[in-house]
Amino acid sequence: MARFFTSYPFIFLILSLGLGLSFSDFGLWALAWIPILGLFYYKLKPAGNFIFFFFFIALSFLNGFFRANPSPLPVFPQAIQGSIATRKKLTSLIKVKTPCQGRKKNWTFDGELLGLQDTKLASSFLVRFRLYDELCLLKPGDYFWAKARYKMPRAFGNPSSFDYPKHLEREGIGLTASLEAVSYWKILPSQADFWENFLNQLRESIRTSLKGASLSEEARALFEALLFKNKKALLPETLHAFERTGTSHLLVVSGLHLGLCFIFAYFPFYVIFSLSFRLAQQAWAKFLASVFGCLLCFIYACLVGFSPSVLRALCFVFLGMLWLFLRKKKQVWTLLSLVAWLLLSVKPSFFKDLGFLLSFLSVFWIIYFGESFKNFTEDLLGSSWVFKNKLVHGLVWIFALSFAVQWGLMPLLVKYFHRLSLISPIANFILSPLIAFLILPGIFLASCLSLVSLPWATGLFEILGSLTDFLLKTLLWLSSLPGAWIWMRPWGVFHYLTWFLGVLALRHLRHRFFLIFSFLIIFISALSLSLWPRKVEDHLRLSLLDVGQGESFLVELPGREAVLIDGGGFAYSDFEVGLNLVVPELLSRGIISLKALVVTHADADHFKGLEEILDNFGVEELWLAQASQYHPQLQYLIKQAELKKIKIRFLAKEDCFVFNKTRWQVLWPPKSASSFKDNNQSLVFKLCYGEYCALLTGDIEKPVEKILSEDPYLSKIDLLKVAHHGSRSSSDIQFLNKISPQLSLISAGFANRFGFPHHEVLKSLNSFGRVLSTHEVGQIQVSFPPPKENPKTSKAKPSIMLPMK
Repeated sequence: MARFFTSYPFIFLILSLGLGLSFSDFGLWALAWIPILGLFYYKLKPAGNFIFFFFFIALSFLNGFFRANPSPLPVFPQAIQGSIATRKKLTSLIKVKTPCQGRKKNWTFDGELLGLQDTKLASSFLVRFRLYDELCLLKPGDYFWAKARYKMPRAFGNPSSFDYPKHLEREGIGLTASLEAVSYWKILPSQADFWENFLNQLRESIRTSLKGASLSEEARALFEALLFKNKKALLPETLHAFERTGTSHLLVVSGLHLGLCFIFAYFPFYVIFSLSFRLAQQAWAKFLASVFGCLLCFIYACLVGFSPSVLRALCFVFLGMLWLFLRKKKQVWTLLSLVAWLLLSVKPSFFKDLGFLLSFLSVFWIIYFGESFKNFTEDLLGSSWVFKNKLVHGLVWIFALSFAVQWGLMPLLVKYFHRLSLISPIANFILSPLIAFLILPGIFLASCLSLVSLPWATGLFEILGSLTDFLLKTLLWLSSLPGAWIWMRPWGVFHYLTWFLGVLALRHLRHRFFLIFSFLIIFISALSLSLWPRKVEDHLRLSLLDVGQGESFLVELPGREAVLIDGGGFAYSDFEVGLNLVVPELLSRGIISLKALVVTHADADHFKGLEEILDNFGVEELWLAQASQYHPQLQYLIKQAELKKIKIRFLAKEDCFVFNKTRWQVLWPPKSASSFKDNNQSLVFKLCYGEYCALLTGDIEKPVEKILSEDPYLSKIDLLKVAHHGSRSSSDIQFLNKISPQLSLISAGFANRFGFPHHEVLKSLNSFGRVLSTHEVGQIQVSFPPPKENPKTSKAKPSIMLPMK
């Protein structure tokens, strides 16, 4: 049994995961501890290690039982609760805790709320602040008075959405807030302590040399991301290119950064201490140089923040040095397990952190596949004179290993990112050596020089800038290649089985049978993911997605086709609604192509999220109102559709078409509607399936509703998508009397600043039938003909509303 587990440690990992998942939260922490502590047993052969192993498993159960959940957030004062309810700004005393991250007009930082103008706080609270301004010059330790609008973070009510509140809660943050412009602040003298001042001066000296260098904007942003973990400084297109090429791990501050820090301190100090014969003779030179190396690593970790990847790398450096000085053998499995055990002891909630999982699993797969792939490349290529070159051999090994690591991480990539980069091995083969051996060491050296001589540091940054521009162009080109990446549907049992068999086969590539078997398994799995048909629907399903203060309406037609009407979006935010909310929901239903993409009108909260869909999904047609075809904000969508040769329909009143047993009647706007505002240029559809009809109204207001109430095509309808998020500027009573909706659906953001939906609108709608709003119940699904439970929401299952006809 022991030989079996040491030969196949991955099987032990899977069995442990299954055991942990068989419990509830108590078992979740067993899940964290059993496989990681199990690695202590792997590579440790004495029988006494069984006692050691099970002792730590017992400790892990106790630790998980008492400390699994994050500490509860404090109860906020009544003044803050009232501000959240009324959306009023409060004059607040704030202390900055973290450096600003972001770029022009979009900055975030964590701050401590110390007091309010009219309320004395018994204790401080940690808040994530957002600032919309050109520059953010705040530094940790700064104090200021400013007006802030507070908000309780709320998870979007879609089953596949990222749980943002839980993510913040694990960081001890229970509130978010937006700040007024900097010009209205009352800045107080900074009360940063010595350590904060030291770190701030380090950041400023490095940033000063960066600003003084003649660099392109994106090269400077990439240096910021690599040095200070400020990925928000990069343009969205660049970030997407890293994600699509499977190279976003290069932007994570990890072992490579800490290793370079150690090297930059160790070798100079080793040379200095070696000048003393006594220190060199007694091996003190190595020890003292290692101490200075670890100290620089700790300073750098404080500079960028203690994320899971930074903590892992820092513990690995410290424990690795201790391991060597204790004259232990290089047992990487044991060291990795010890680091994980130490971090989980301090903070068990790390196991629920995606960054922690990706960080440790990446190292796990590198260790697991490393020796196998090294032996395989030696057997396959070692006889060739070309591959006897160590550099070439190393590059081939990197290429193979990056593929294997991506295969090992694939379940997490599918679950959380919904995409797979097919070009990742090639991209890592090209970009990883450039960043790891040239750019990153170069900017570390330039950063060290900035503490001594700014001109030297600036000159080195400029030299690296031209290489960085080439890297970014290569990155964007690779990401734009056809088939560079694919969206991934949710996995079934078959896919997990093929993935697991592929992992076992890749471990034994030296054997020809396993080589053929692994490639066959990978081919079958990839083929099934691309060709696996979506379930055929025999009814019409309408879904109003929860996209916050915006709107996105999904129509799943009988058969396998779907139409997406609007995609949500936030005008002044870097949060990508299309990528983070709409795409996961489509993929969770097996939708990777759309019959049509509909833009009702040119408001950012309706069309902005469609850009990601149009860029990356298969779309047959793009529908827009003829009245808004020349609107400047819609030109990007139109140009992208033309480039992709997508058929564009400019619709107007009286257009009508039938497909997939559904009838689409355009009721508004007319061909010439230039005299109407943007909201009143919204496309209005009457969608019918059999005897059931729904009215989809965009953001039209009362003047248009009064015109529609006289339209002969408009009659009583079963479902109304309420216009303009339930604003009092819409839902005219004459219009509602004409259509008498049995069910009304409203898309509105939780605690939105407009106060949608308005009370008087809800009162009018309730007199006709049931009213559901996404800000209360999350995503809403309605099927025609109605099933036994209709409609369904993501938070509740209301009773039957629409009768069978």
